[in-house]
Amino acid sequence: MITDRSNATRRRFLGTLGSAALAPSFAPSAPDEKAVNLLAFGDWGASPDMDDPKDNPRVKLLQERVAAAMTDYATKLQLAGVRLDAVLALGDNFYGPLKSEDDKRFADRFENLYPKPALDSPFYFALGNHDYEDDKHVKDPAKKNWKHELAYARAHPDGRWRFPAVGDATWYRLDFPSGQQPLLSIILLDTNTDHVKERWEGQIAWMKQELADCQKSRWRMVAAHHPMFTDGYHFDGKKDPHLYPKIRETILPELGSATFYLSAHDHNQQHIRHPGHKHLDFLLSGAGGGDFIQKRRRPEGDAPWTNRFMESYGFLHLRFSEAEATAQFIGVTDKGWELLGQPVRRT
Repeated sequence: MITDRSNATRRRFLGTLGSAALAPSFAPSAPDEKAVNLLAFGDWGASPDMDDPKDNPRVKLLQERVAAAMTDYATKLQLAGVRLDAVLALGDNFYGPLKSEDDKRFADRFENLYPKPALDSPFYFALGNHDYEDDKHVKDPAKKNWKHELAYARAHPDGRWRFPAVGDATWYRLDFPSGQQPLLSIILLDTNTDHVKERWEGQIAWMKQELADCQKSRWRMVAAHHPMFTDGYHFDGKKDPHLYPKIRETILPELGSATFYLSAHDHNQQHIRHPGHKHLDFLLSGAGGGDFIQKRRRPEGDAPWTNRFMESYGFLHLRFSEAEATAQFIGVTDKGWELLGQPVRRT
């Protein structure tokens, strides 16, 4: 059963990011201690060196605005007795080059900007195209941005910045709770096909095996940086002519048991329902403030799917219980945050 009341009135919590005593209205009155709660966002690591220098303070402020909203939202969850299990960072974690795993941006633009105790949960990250490509002047493969991101995770094994991949893999599985029969299993992939290169077939074989192994989990979700479908900036796939056909040919057919496919890359938020994949919701949240919002580019009615397209900065709250899985889009403005309609719901 699927429910999505996309035309519902937007509920707003504005002013100075709302009252500290006000919990989100969709939070259960009696919190389910076994439920898994996640926040998710992508395209968030604002560059300190934009093409137009005048944009530097603007994108810096955008990231700070979304981070402040996430902090406030997480605080309200805590006041409602809701445990935040993790945050999923869906790629483009840092625009612009990193100098090393000790680059001050890890402290300034991650540790301090998304503070404890409100966000005292692990941040599990995916790799986006900017994590691979915003350091083209660096010739040493060991000093690439994405290598620094992985090194920072290894250097702080008890910290919040997490990337639990094994060996040379840039993909991994998460179970909530960990154990023999999780409530939720997440397969987090690396969809940067031109960087994964010859490792792609190995990743797909691994994904198939992991999806088979987690069939006892109540819910399964697959996450990556790139969307399967979008009506935004990358709607025609011309910037990545080989990437989209490849992920649709090799990943999409394996998602028969998944509930959500979660992604970013386009700087907006979208909820797509495809008639050829009625069991699956495609959720896109690439509006973490790392760059400016991208508007809808595909004309409405020019695709076989339906799309709730939100030109809004923000993030997602995903909640999984034995009874249902929900995905609530949250929008962020200069006045605070707001719930964008009713949550996507599967039972």
